[in-house]
Amino acid sequence: MTVFLSTLQYFAVGRDIEADTYEPHDRLVILFSLVITLLGTGIIYFVCISPLNIFDKT
Repeated sequence: MTVFLSTLQYFAVGRDIEADTYEPHDRLVILFSLVITLLGTGIIYFVCISPLNIFDKT
């Protein structure tokens, strides 16, 4: 009887853990990736258009 109840408890806890596992939504992952890509593109663009002689005081 104890083995049977322990087995049921084991599977119940396993299902609860599986249900509580964090899985981000696909939309959130895509949005975050898009924001990071645009930020990186903006930084690269800014670095490319900035003058190379920024430390020249003439």
